[in-house]
Amino acid sequence: MRVWPDLLRFSNQMLRYQRMPEGLDHEIGLPAHRAMPDAYVTAHHLRDLLNAESHEKLLAWSSQPGLLPRAPSGPDRGKAWDRVGQQALEELSQDRDVDIRFRAQTELVRREWAACRGRARATNTIMKSAV
Repeated sequence: MRVWPDLLRFSNQMLRYQRMPEGLDHEIGLPAHRAMPDAYVTAHHLRDLLNAESHEKLLAWSSQPGLLPRAPSGPDRGKAWDRVGQQALEELSQDRDVDIRFRAQTELVRREWAACRGRARATNTIMKSAV
């Protein structure tokens, strides 16, 4: 979800069809949901993840809830989090699903940080013009 956030879904086999990892033999990866084919497909995803990010970062991410790229439900379903309304975001930040709650809370923090930066810039501009 963090490395390929633009993909539609993130299951092992959906990643396979959406990403088409280099070197993956279609037949060896079948049938899906069997130990050997799933391990084979997963190995290709892991290789690509390790080429995209450090193993330290991947391990750190694995201890955190999922960072969902889009709102998963409700009237804002499918929207990027920066397009979800404030009230809906506050409600989602109380959701029972840990991934939804984590992502909504992350977006609330991002918005607060952006607002603080905006206020600091405005104050700085006022102070400069007063001098």
